Amino acid sequence: MSNEASCGKSKYEVDMTQGSITRHLVRFSITVALTGVLQLLYNTVDTIVVGQFAGKEALAAVGSTGSLINLLITMFVGLSVGASIVLAKYYGEGNLKAVSDTAHTAIAVAAIAGLIMAVVGFVLARPILLAMGVPDDVLDQATLYMQLYFVGIPFSFINVFGSAVLRAVGDTRRPLYILTLSGLLNVALNLLFVIVFHMGVAGVAWGTVLSNVLSAYLILRVLTHTEGAIRIILKKLRIKASVLIPITRIGLPAGLEGAMFGISNVLIQSAINSFGSLVVAGNAISVNLMGLVYVVMQSITQAGMTFTSQNMGAQQYRRVRMSPLITMVLVSIAAGAMSNLMAAYAMPLASLYNDNPDVLYYAALRMGITFPLYFIFGIMQTFASQLRGMGHGMLPMVVSISGISGIRIGWMYTAFAANRTLETLYIGYPISWAATMAILIVCYIVVLRKVPKDDLQPPECAIP
Repeated sequence: MSNEASCGKSKYEVDMTQGSITRHLVRFSITVALTGVLQLLYNTVDTIVVGQFAGKEALAAVGSTGSLINLLITMFVGLSVGASIVLAKYYGEGNLKAVSDTAHTAIAVAAIAGLIMAVVGFVLARPILLAMGVPDDVLDQATLYMQLYFVGIPFSFINVFGSAVLRAVGDTRRPLYILTLSGLLNVALNLLFVIVFHMGVAGVAWGTVLSNVLSAYLILRVLTHTEGAIRIILKKLRIKASVLIPITRIGLPAGLEGAMFGISNVLIQSAINSFGSLVVAGNAISVNLMGLVYVVMQSITQAGMTFTSQNMGAQQYRRVRMSPLITMVLVSIAAGAMSNLMAAYAMPLASLYNDNPDVLYYAALRMGITFPLYFIFGIMQTFASQLRGMGHGMLPMVVSISGISGIRIGWMYTAFAANRTLETLYIGYPISWAATMAILIVCYIVVLRKVPKDDLQPPECAIP
């Protein structure tokens, strides 16, 4: 892009088609990682408040709903990935008319999808939790938490899609600022509702809903007052087929992939539920801590994906070829250091959530098996994200569904069925990561052969 004025850029946008590759990836990753870690820390406070002040049953109730909530919303959240990739590509091309159309379509999809999921999640909460075998002593609280959680889904979707629009043009700072404010509100409301008003899981749920309302308002205010092509004009919100088709072509496979992950995780959660509420509570702690590592890895792979998308649009193919190597190194260092440190201090970390010795034991058990090898998942996600950034949405979906979901489900009905222990169940995670990573690397190498080796002159901005 020639300059900010001619390219319609705001001061928050970052053109990744020029300058140091490593610097772009690190700077993008740090701000997105801070956003994700803050989100997880706020969620961690939720879990700690519930575990310490509402009891292990309330902790198990919240933990037992996580995989199901993720399953129900992942399909639509996958579309935000598609919107980010498509918008980043148009941004790299300098096609500002398409950038604007994509931004408006993304927010319209968020509003409609959020309303649909609010109704579906509220109605289906109890029947699905029953089918999952959630323990009787936590079923009522789990149902209440899940129903209230889905009340706030429309606002959450607007935040997710709005943040995806901003990050596609390299703006990672304003989503971080918004999350900081809404997260602080969430923590304050949780403490107020649970400790002062003794509302239990309902207090945590309402704190999440109200903080999502604030974040949705702030993200819309940013988008309606920003400079540049991503500015949203509310009366022009509509879904345009010309951009919805490429968004769906890339985002729907990502959503289906996540949904299949969700199905396998729901099956695994059902198996965990069969061991009782103490195991469910310990597993919830482990999953919550693993989430901190996941968001750091995801921020780095998302940076690589956005970088690749912008440079594919600008036809800067040498930069495209460098992206996975640098991304993989960053992911391995960050994930390896964090996950192994957490595994080494599993019991002290788990004790922040609950003081029941059995709960702590079961939390440390999963952490000791899965955390030291979690960097493999990060490498796997690196190549899946690179393929999406290059415009291939279906390929990583097929590979990931076959590798992650297929192997996990197969593992449950073979190895775990023959030896029904938590150790056997948990070891299926790193096995599925390693197998899928190997296949995705081969696929990436094959796809890369079709990408030109030399750069082409980037086009000038297409001012609408």
